[in-house]
Amino acid sequence: MARDFSASYLQYADNPALDFTTEMTIAAWFNADSWAAGASEMVRKDGNYILRYEGGLSTSRFIWFDGSLVRYVEGGGAVSTGAWRHLVGQASANDAYRLYLDGTSAGGSPTTFTGASRTLTNPLLMGSNGSGAQHLDGRLAEVGIWVAVLDTAEVAALAKGCSPALIRPASLRFYAPLIRDGNDLKIGLIPSVSGTVNVVDHPRVVRRYRGFIGAAATSPPPPPAGFVQRRTHIHLGTRTGSRQVA
Repeated sequence: MARDFSASYLQYADNPALDFTTEMTIAAWFNADSWAAGASEMVRKDGNYILRYEGGLSTSRFIWFDGSLVRYVEGGGAVSTGAWRHLVGQASANDAYRLYLDGTSAGGSPTTFTGASRTLTNPLLMGSNGSGAQHLDGRLAEVGIWVAVLDTAEVAALAKGCSPALIRPASLRFYAPLIRDGNDLKIGLIPSVSGTVNVVDHPRVVRRYRGFIGAAATSPPPPPAGFVQRRTHIHLGTRTGSRQVA
């Protein structure tokens, strides 16, 4: 199941594994019911990084706090509601910033503004800015964060439905499938919930493969013959329901 948000959010306590100062990739599946005129926050660690959609500007945006400046890259155009889409934001040590929508490059020339320093002590949020505003009205699933800049093949694999757990696992810092609950499967973080976060159908995701994808990959065990799994996700809104078939 995925998670469905409207006036609700998940909050994970700060952890050193979630703090990035040189490079990172953040990825998530999202499915909006509606877009606010302002920002709709998907994943936010204030003072470090933010992945969002700007409804008034009809653009997706990744924001990075580099220690002295705030840089953001945006693009992809208007995103329709009612369909699963995949978004990736990246920052690297050589000031390269990239945004991918559905596995395709959507932006790579950052805009900067001054006046905000990097802060590494704030919690990680999903679905809101944590101050009762900028809520995402829609669903999130398969949130992954890496201490690495994934290459285009890895980004494309995510957009085609590969689980973040299969993509460069040695660099994966955080992975919340958002199935039934919001728990992180990488370092064991369990979120607090503000408001009602409903459980809804999850996008189809490949969880087992012949091998991992990316640097220092090793092969996981194969699934049993005839095994099929259908998962659901979390929605911040009013829809409910869950289903799992194996």
